[in-house]
Amino acid sequence: MHIRHEEKKVRRQGGRTKGPAAFEDDDRERFAANLQRLVEETLRDGKREGFPTS
Repeated sequence: MHIRHEEKKVRRQGGRTKGPAAFEDDDRERFAANLQRLVEETLRDGKREGFPTS
């Protein structure tokens, strides 16, 4: 919390603080693979539970 407070003070004075790292190609690929796996698992589990899928 202390770091957040200090960075807020810097921003208030017109300074810039470092944000998160940019999303890179391998991050996008990992995200897409995990999303695909999650969708497939959800659809599979839905069919197992008898929920309509369309």
